[in-house]
Amino acid sequence: CGGGTGPNAIGGGFPEPPVAYRDADHHVVSAVIKWVEQGVAPEKIIATRFDGSGNLVRSRPLCAYPAQAAYNGSGDINDASNFSCVTPKLQERTITSTDIVLIQNSLRQRDLKLPNR
Repeated sequence: CGGGTGPNAIGGGFPEPPVAYRDADHHVVSAVIKWVEQGVAPEKIIATRFDGSGNLVRSRPLCAYPAQAAYNGSGDINDASNFSCVTPKLQERTITSTDIVLIQNSLRQRDLKLPNR
């Protein structure tokens, strides 16, 4: 992907971010290496965008699923430090008898017998 306004450097591809941004907080390959070698899974990776001169233009957190980046409400929207990773709450929903029938049908369909080969 390229040409848009989103991050253009999270590591492991071209272009690589500047050396100062190749740590486990900003570089996806470094984060995976830290996870494998030290057992520390990343809670977030800071995605960055640099201009043609290598100046930082924008940064945002990429949060571990199911968390999502949420703006804290103040500060520069182009600065990852003004965002937090927030896990959205599931909406409460009443399950109807129709829902039960749909679930049962779905489970039955998954139990199809495959032809012998």
